[in-house]
Amino acid sequence: AMSSTGKANMKKNLYWRLHHWVGLYTGILIGILSLTGALAVFIPEIDAWILKNHYAATSTSTAGTIRFGNSVHTLAQQYPNYSSMMINLPETEGQVASVDLIVPSAGKGSERHDFLIDVGGDRIVAWRNHQNSLANYLRQMHVRLYEGYWGRQLVGLGGIGLAVVAITGLAIYGNFMKKQAWPAIRQKANIRIIMADWHKMLGISALAFNLVIALTGAWLGLQPQLMRWFNITTPNAYKAPVIMEPDADRAL
Repeated sequence: AMSSTGKANMKKNLYWRLHHWVGLYTGILIGILSLTGALAVFIPEIDAWILKNHYAATSTSTAGTIRFGNSVHTLAQQYPNYSSMMINLPETEGQVASVDLIVPSAGKGSERHDFLIDVGGDRIVAWRNHQNSLANYLRQMHVRLYEGYWGRQLVGLGGIGLAVVAITGLAIYGNFMKKQAWPAIRQKANIRIIMADWHKMLGISALAFNLVIALTGAWLGLQPQLMRWFNITTPNAYKAPVIMEPDADRAL
């Protein structure tokens, strides 16, 4: 029969292998998501700079004067079959407003356009395809690695991987870290030991944060599959009861 020490060593070796190989996949993925996520935080500032310098889209409005009614009316007439419209008002003087419009497109189903409005003169000064914007590119990279279906699943699996890495890391390093002063980096050691100390210290410090990111990321990435497996319906399927018939409504 195997001794308890032998079983403990086998378990630790299993944790090591899981931590290393799952960490390889997760580390590459988290590197991409971290970079795109950090940039995405500054999307409003980056986008404002792009609109001003690439599209020459600025507004002649003065404080308290915002007009966009005629421009919106013109767009509604130009695209009578639009399926969604969202208006984003400027946050600072000189910025344009944008009308986010989803319109039918031959052979593509629909397209999402951003129309940029000078809210001083109430005129459309530029437009762009929303799908080709840097903001959309960063979001699609962060959410689904810029791949419609499988990218989202890979991100979801990355969330599960991060949870495995966090839990196995705690199992491997938990007792070791109890014996060290906190935080302790062996500065006189070689670079491998220094990096290992930083890895352990940051990994244990960020354990709770990593688990939250891992579990929520796994849910969001794998949501289409999970909703099918657990028979979860979306609120969009809700249909309100008819309170008044159309003829009676028109008569009233």
